[in-house]
Amino acid sequence: MRTTLLLSFAMVLVAPLAAQEDPLKSPACGAALARLDAARAGGAAVELSRAEAASACLGSAALPRRPSRVLRPPVRVPPPQIEPSQAAAPP
Repeated sequence: MRTTLLLSFAMVLVAPLAAQEDPLKSPACGAALARLDAARAGGAAVELSRAEAASACLGSAALPRRPSRVLRPPVRVPPPQIEPSQAAAPP
């Protein structure tokens, strides 16, 4: 009982120390979002600012890409096969 109590108390003390910082609340994210807002207000191209903000706030290492428009073959679903019952006909 005492060991369980000590372990739970230790977890309460250690848990906040092990918590990671939220990247959305970091100063780098705030600065990147401010630059993005300034680029939008100034009418400049926002793609580079948007990529920088995504990298700082969401932690993406690569530039965001749009999915390619590749044609895919249609999904083929076989028709249902219904078998008649094999029950004998009444005499």
